[in-house]
This record gives sequence, C-alpha cells and structure tokens, in this order.
Amino acid sequence: MASLPNYEFPSTPFPNSGFNSSVAESFSSLLLDAAPNNSSAVPLLDMDDPTLFQIPPGFNLTGPGSGTLDALSFEFAGGSLDTSNLNLYALLTGNDDTSSASASGAKIPSQDATTADSGGENIAPSGHHAPDGVDFHMHESPIPPTTSSGFSAGQPRENPILTDSNTDNFTTHASRHPDKPVIEPLGRQLDAEKKAQYKINGKVNKKREEELGKAIAEEAANRAKSAKALADQHCKTVQYINALLNAPKMVKAKGNEVNVGNVLFKQFSQEINGDLPRGSKKQLPELKRMMAESDDPRWKTENKTEEELARLKQVGQEERDTKAISVRKNNRAAAKLADNKINRIDKELKSMEVQAGTVHLAFITRGHCDDSVKPMIIGSSLGFQFCNDILGTDGWDVLRKFDLFSVAAGDGNFKNETATSIRKEIVSAIITGLMGATGCSNVAMNYVNYDKAIVQKWRVKIFGWPEDIPMVSPSEIMSIDDLRMLRESWRVGRTCWNTVTKAEVEEHMRDVEERRANGEVVGKPRKERADKGQSRRRKPAAIDKENNNEGPARKKARVAKSNSNPKAKASSSKPANKSPEFVPTDSESGQSDDEEHN
Repeated sequence: MASLPNYEFPSTPFPNSGFNSSVAESFSSLLLDAAPNNSSAVPLLDMDDPTLFQIPPGFNLTGPGSGTLDALSFEFAGGSLDTSNLNLYALLTGNDDTSSASASGAKIPSQDATTADSGGENIAPSGHHAPDGVDFHMHESPIPPTTSSGFSAGQPRENPILTDSNTDNFTTHASRHPDKPVIEPLGRQLDAEKKAQYKINGKVNKKREEELGKAIAEEAANRAKSAKALADQHCKTVQYINALLNAPKMVKAKGNEVNVGNVLFKQFSQEINGDLPRGSKKQLPELKRMMAESDDPRWKTENKTEEELARLKQVGQEERDTKAISVRKNNRAAAKLADNKINRIDKELKSMEVQAGTVHLAFITRGHCDDSVKPMIIGSSLGFQFCNDILGTDGWDVLRKFDLFSVAAGDGNFKNETATSIRKEIVSAIITGLMGATGCSNVAMNYVNYDKAIVQKWRVKIFGWPEDIPMVSPSEIMSIDDLRMLRESWRVGRTCWNTVTKAEVEEHMRDVEERRANGEVVGKPRKERADKGQSRRRKPAAIDKENNNEGPARKKARVAKSNSNPKAKASSSKPANKSPEFVPTDSESGQSDDEEHN
C-alpha cells in the first residue's frame, strides 16, 4: 500500500467535529487501497487544512477496468464529510446504488445534480466501508484544492449552478436600467474536438506571428535604409523623413448607411442557428457559403423592389438604434465596454491634436457606486497645465472630486428636485439658446406660432426635440419623466438651437402649409370677424355743402375739422414761399441801392 505524505495526524479531535485522528487514518487507508492501480497519481492530504482531502486528476477509484475521474475534494465540517461525486460515496460506503445509501441514513443529492465521468454508474468494490462516526453528504460548492510540495492537484469540477446559461445573472448595472434592452453576453460550449482544433490553431497562429515578427524586423531595417537614402537625396534629416512616413492618416468621411446585405445575412443566420443548441451553431464562413448557395429569393437583393429595400434598411436602422441604447447585463461587461471606448476616444483625440492642433481635456468616471468603470482622465499637455494654473489643482485631484460627485449625485439621487425646478431649467436653456442664436437680447419664445414668429422671422430652429414629447411650453408638460428627459436632452446638447438658410425656411413653411392642407391645426389661427359671411356695402360718400364736393367718410371728417378751425384754414390758405425768378448780380444790386438812396 502506498504511503501517506509526511504529515502527523493530531491526537485530539478536530474542533467542532466528530472526526479524530483514528478516523482520518482509516479513511486515508481506504483511499490508498486504490493507489496501486495509479502509478503516478497519489491522493494527498492538504497540509494547510487537515480536514481537506484531495485526489489528483486521472486517479482511478475502481481499478483499471473503469474510467478515470476529475479532481475531487472532500471536506470535514460539522461532523460530516462533503464530497463532490456520487461514485466516491458508493466507494466509501460499499453500496452500489443510491437507494441503499439513502436507507443507511446518508444524505445523497438527486442524480441530476451530479454526473459521473464513468457513465453515471455507481460502481463500488466490495470490502470498503465508511469509517465509523462519519456522515457523508454532497458538497454543492466544492472548495478549490490547494497544492502541497511534491504533489499536483487538479482544479475542482465546475459547479453547474454557476455555468448554467439560464441562471439569472441580472446584476446591478442592468437592474438599474429596466426600461432599456439588455445585450446578452456571448457564450459557447466547446467539445473536445473543437478544443483540440483551437489548440492546433493556436500553435499555427503562434508560428505565423513569429514569422510576421521576423518579416516586420526585416521591413523595418529596409525602411531605415530607405529613410537614410531619402534624407541624403533631398538634404533632410532622418527624423524629418520618419515624421513624414509615420504621419497619422487623414480622417475621411465615409457613409454609415445600413447595408441591406448585412440585414439579410443576419436574418439568415438567425433562421439557421435559431433552433441549434449552444456549441453546435454554424460559424460565419459556413453561413456565408450556405447563403451564397441558397436558391431562396428571400436572401437575394437582385429582385427586390424599392419598397422592400427601404423596409429592410429601416429594420437594420431600428436594430442599430436599439443596440446603441442597450445596456450591458453586468458590471464587468459594462466596464470592459467603457475601457474599449475610452481607448478609442483617446486615440482619436490624440490624432485630432496632431492634425488640427486642438487641445483637449476629458474626465471619465463611473455613474454609480456599484459600477466597475475605472475613472480616467484624457488630456493634452496644455489641458493639464490649465488645471494647475487656472483651477489651482492637479488634474487627478479634479478627477477624484468628479468621481465623488458623480457617485453622490448620480442617477437616483434627486435632491430637492421638483417639476417646477426642472421646468425653470428647461426654460432657461431655451431662452439662452434663442438669444445666442438670434443675437437679440429681448427676443421671446413663441410656442404657439413657432413656425411663423421664430423660424420664418428669425431664421433659427430647434433641432433634436424628443419625438415622444410634444413641442409645447414646459409649463404644459405634466409628466416628471418627460420633463427629466427633455432637460437631459438640453443638457447634453442633443436638443439645441441652430440657424437655417432662406431655402430651408421656405421648405419648412411649405411643410407647414401641407400640414394645414391635410387638416392639421398649425399655430393659433386669427380670430374671425363677427360679420363673417355677410355682404358689406361701401358707406355712402359725405357731401361737402360749402364746396359741393363728395368724398368718403374720412375725407368728410378732415373737411369738417378744417372748417371748424380758422387758424388751420388761414395757415393752409397762406401762399407758399417761392424763390425769385432771377438772381441779380453784384453790379445790379449796387446800382439798385444807389437809386433807392437818391
């Protein structure tokens, strides 16, 4: 029989346990009975915790005729032995089925809770019995084994409770956003064949990476020689040539329109993989080949009408919009997403700093105390100098205060917030933006006749108003959720004022007229006259008795007023001053003066 590791069992019983050294020796001997069938695998007793027994992977409990088992762990606690395998229980108790074990008073879990690697059979050689005073039952969450010197213990079997995909893993991040869709984490189960294939692929990829590294090194050496040759040819320094060669690429605008082919491919993959279990779903190359070989006209774009293509684009755009506002299911996924996006933003800001000479400073932190997002500061050299010189503190200190503020005043911490205060903030944002867009300090917002009094007159327009909220005065919005949504939209800049051209104003007014023609009430119509629909005749002309002239009523009033006011009549009858027909010269004017003197 194989020997035990160098370990002395204590002579006194373990605390709070009915297990003593004699029971431990008999139990260890029982385990070591199977050791001759395992040349390299020897069971071991944990040196740190004498109540924990371990069996290394590959240890054959039932002789050479049966399969091996994974690593198992046992723990004595409260006078009972916890195991993680039903076969071991049968081995120790000498029973070949769970019914006899249950009759003996042992606590055995259900068969579906534990799966043996030997096909689910409970094989127990005769002659093995459990030590006296030891009660055996299943340990639902096995303790990870610890290794001793000279021995290697495998990892415990995964708990099916933790690996079940149907288990609700709805942690804090998704639970705080119940009104938004959730992006389910991707998971797959690999069989032995795929694991072996991935292992081979890993070796091949590693070899390719080594070859690529050698090729890159050769290319770098050749490039250094080329840069030196260019510098000598054009009388420039090598650093100048390298700066031109390593300049960041220019940002080019590219279309972000939904691709109909991608929409059809997604629908095709959902139809093919919808009913397949996890681990057996078709991969991307195979799906592309199957779709190309398919004769179904549903997956072809050639024979589709414009309406069908527009509908498919709309479906793709809706899926894209839904994904844009979807939240991650757990904090770890949210933190990973935030880290990836922060790295992309940092790269773009640095590229913009080089290309456009901009200066940036950005603070990113978590929005809740349970979030796992790592606070980060992104900025250029001048941005950090701004914190030190103007704010009088270090940028990281600002980030620390910002993190504390976001946790204290984040979502769900509305302090002294009422509908009136929210409306006041919205009105202030609207009026301030209108003044800035028009350049007029005394302009007033007109919600009723917005199209004519604001858009047509001032050539400014509100962009990004939430579609679910009617464009009315905030005092008419009674839902607190709508008010918060509108305020948030104005805060972050999704809703803002902007100027429009004359052509855009004309197009806007044409849309207004079309809406009115369709029966929609746009703006506040003018009040109708009381005599609407009645014929109105012209009033008879007044008769000027003095001059025997006839005229309209207004002229009659003017004539009567002038006749009753003699001063006005005299002033009106005074002839106007006229300039002389001839202007005398100096000699003529002197001669006329002498004649008058004589």
